[in-house]
Amino acid sequence: MSVIRKNFAAIAPKWVEILSERESGWNACRSTLEGHTETITAVTFSSDGQLIASSSRDCTVRIWDTITGLCRNTLNGHTGRVVAVAFSPDGQLVASASFDKTIRLWNTKTCYYWKTLTGHYGPVFSVAFSLDGQLIASGSSGGTVRLWYLSNELSYTTLEDHPGSVFAVAISPDSKLIASASWDYTVRLWDRAKGSCRSSFNDNSGHISTIAFSPNGQLLVSAHHAGTIRVWDISTGLEHFSMLVDMNIIGDVAFLPNGKLIAAATVNRVEILSVGTRSSYRKFEACAGFAKAVACSPDGQLIASGSSDGMIQI
Repeated sequence: MSVIRKNFAAIAPKWVEILSERESGWNACRSTLEGHTETITAVTFSSDGQLIASSSRDCTVRIWDTITGLCRNTLNGHTGRVVAVAFSPDGQLVASASFDKTIRLWNTKTCYYWKTLTGHYGPVFSVAFSLDGQLIASGSSGGTVRLWYLSNELSYTTLEDHPGSVFAVAISPDSKLIASASWDYTVRLWDRAKGSCRSSFNDNSGHISTIAFSPNGQLLVSAHHAGTIRVWDISTGLEHFSMLVDMNIIGDVAFLPNGKLIAAATVNRVEILSVGTRSSYRKFEACAGFAKAVACSPDGQLIASGSSDGMIQI
């Protein structure tokens, strides 16, 4: 049922007996955001859900108004494709990671560039903010994870243990753990305070491309290019369950705020998976291109996906 019909169904006049069946053929897509000229590599919502940030191989970051679907600003400055983007918890900063070996920080109100973080020796594939707002984590092709401290003039610590490129990083909700996923078939959990590797999860079935913590921090989901997702128990380090979602690449995964569902961006759709039943819950068709990125709004009401055709669907 459409939002308009749902909101006004209770006050519809009793003499209205025939209602249009037109909406039965509608899909769930509320709006399509157009502007990027190449593949969307990442999408994310601000903490208040009012903004969406997207990154693309066209070397730009775009800031969108969630309600109107209009592009507020295009952030230019990277000299290589931008492959990751993240909002700070207060929504005042956006961090973008690029093949140009840098991370750029942007002011969301002015949309001006603020600082550049340098030090990685290869392309930076991933970036994440801690929920306490004090830390930025990044992963690169050199097999390293860097922790940048906002409270200490952006000084950094380097975590080195992966022999392969680090394609994804995530920070636990309590900001105490950093997870890193690599093409060496492992996910490593790092203790933020000690700067040491606490445990490692092995997945010998494929290169791990994306990871995400559950909202309560008890689970971690990983996905790889062979189309399988795995959910890990943080406390035991054991696999909670695994599921073959697609025979092709899974581009991105994200927990929904309730922690009971996981969104996965696959070749031609976004699939919602149930943690409880360990099965598919719902499927949404993607744009004409392959779905590469997915994010969920803080209230759990919207899902944004980005595709290889440069389109973003909400």
